[in-house]
Amino acid sequence: MKNNRVQMITRTAMLLALAVVFQNLKLVIGIGPHTQFIVGSLVNAVLIVAVGMVNVYAGIIIAAVTPIVAFLQQHIPNVLPMMIVVVGVGNALIVIVYSILRNKNEILAVVAGAIVKFVFLFYAVRKVLAIAQGSIPEKAFAKISAGLSLGFSWPQLVTALMGGFLAILVLRYLKKAIN
Repeated sequence: MKNNRVQMITRTAMLLALAVVFQNLKLVIGIGPHTQFIVGSLVNAVLIVAVGMVNVYAGIIIAAVTPIVAFLQQHIPNVLPMMIVVVGVGNALIVIVYSILRNKNEILAVVAGAIVKFVFLFYAVRKVLAIAQGSIPEKAFAKISAGLSLGFSWPQLVTALMGGFLAILVLRYLKKAIN
């Protein structure tokens, strides 16, 4: 029992470290339109792999920490720290939905998780922007609003799907390698 707990903690820590490394790929590949698709897909893959290799709680831990890293890297505007919670909940939703449905159908689990995450982020970001509108100078708000509105729309669905399908492949390989 104790060895199993140590193994779960170790795997969670390794997957969290991998997610942070993926988030730092922005330093290597630069920031451009392609960056969100590469980094976002890889982080989503780690979230799903965490569920498959450890458990839903490991996925939720990683889901909660990755937006903090994004905030510290200034990929979430510093004037909207509440976006940390929004992104964390979006990440947790894909983890939870995948965890619930994966034993029925892995592909359905990925698609449903991606859709739930996308819909939540799409509407939650608009709500956060509506709340923050009066507290940020108009010119800065316009720029932040445009960036967040685009970044948290259809690209979230694409990166969640790509990451989820990559995770299915990784999980199949890892499970074969372990057995």
